[in-house]
Amino acid sequence: MGEREIIYLGAVRCFKGEGSGMVGTHPLFKLVKFSPKGYKYVMPDMLEEAKIRISIKNAIGEALTEKEETAQGIMEFRRKKLEEEMEKFVTYCKGNGISKEFYERYFRIINLGRRGMQVPVKEDTLSLIPSFLYCLQKTPWVIEIEDVITLFFPFIQNGKQPDGEAIKLTEAYKFAQYMLKKEECLGVIAHVRSTVDIYKTLFPEKIIADKIHYIPMCCEEVPQKEICCTYQKSFQGKIRLFFSSSWAGPNFIVRGGIDILVAFQKLCRKYDNLELVLKCIVPDGLPEKCQEILKNYRDKIHIIEEKLSDSDMAELMSHMDIFLIPSARIHVISILRAMAVGLPVVASDGWGIEEYVQDGVNGSIVEGRWGKASWIDGTGMLQENYPIMEQVDEIFAECLADKIEELILDEEYRFKVTKNAMKDIQTRFSIKNWNNEVGKVFEECYKTLEGKGTGN
Repeated sequence: MGEREIIYLGAVRCFKGEGSGMVGTHPLFKLVKFSPKGYKYVMPDMLEEAKIRISIKNAIGEALTEKEETAQGIMEFRRKKLEEEMEKFVTYCKGNGISKEFYERYFRIINLGRRGMQVPVKEDTLSLIPSFLYCLQKTPWVIEIEDVITLFFPFIQNGKQPDGEAIKLTEAYKFAQYMLKKEECLGVIAHVRSTVDIYKTLFPEKIIADKIHYIPMCCEEVPQKEICCTYQKSFQGKIRLFFSSSWAGPNFIVRGGIDILVAFQKLCRKYDNLELVLKCIVPDGLPEKCQEILKNYRDKIHIIEEKLSDSDMAELMSHMDIFLIPSARIHVISILRAMAVGLPVVASDGWGIEEYVQDGVNGSIVEGRWGKASWIDGTGMLQENYPIMEQVDEIFAECLADKIEELILDEEYRFKVTKNAMKDIQTRFSIKNWNNEVGKVFEECYKTLEGKGTGN
């Protein structure tokens, strides 16, 4: 048997805008470059080339090849199946208190990617979906999520979620319940163990609960040895603290940028060889204290707003000394990339981070986010309070400065945590481990399909 195709639906248009945060192009999903053994990821855009050729030939009256006729038949079949699925969903909505406004908004979203949902593939080809339930096809799929809120997006968003009991009364919950119950949904992969617990609390029905799998995230590539020079680099001359953010200005805040500026000022009063490199967009409207720091230390703070290629980012990070991410919650790819290049990581105790960074083992943890910026409430639901990150937390900033100073002064400690972090990248968080586990999920999915008599 040859390689089985897995369609990466994140390449279709509905995952590249319209409020989706460009999730389909998030660095996390660059993992589709590396397929589990026996499988091959395929982008819908590649398959759409055949559809374009067919459309042109039909328009100019040119005869189709036998292969193109088969593809056209499959596309027409899938178009009809999609329409049938939309009709079923409308019926479900009308019978379960979901408003017309809700499902029409959902249809507007998925219609952006409707071309991709009609790609000429066999009906039993498995699809991988990134984070959001932007699918309604009559073909099998697996979804990968970081937290359960993404299952309700865009109807419920992070930082604005109700508790676990109230969320079950929302239209978004009923929608997610419908999608996860569908026989086409064959698996849910979560790279945060806490998400598995929350998911099973929210969706206790066996038909939904049994679909979830926990697989630790990996770094998409381990840099070459010469790039990993920071592991045993003594701090001589300038010491560069590094912070990175992505997508939009507000991420500077939720990733802890405000307290980083305050901690940097505190450290500069003791060390005159510190520099801070911010690879991000620094938003307007920061607290006055932060604006003064940016002004007073403009010769020591370097801001890179331009989007960098992976190679440029790796090159930049190889010249940094300490990676800072005192965020409200986990940002797994940023953490793993820093670990991979041998940068000691200073993170917070925000939700999910402790699964990847252990204080004093493979990094440093600053306490003070848990219970304030993120926590699990009494109903077992993840809660996030992003507005609290908009103001300076003097106590947290002081603790952050202490953790940074510990790495500056204690070379033995710094070498230990970076060595352990790089070892974790090679083992627990390796692409090999990720693909082995994802491959098992795909295999289980195909066994389910074969049991129904629909497998290849």
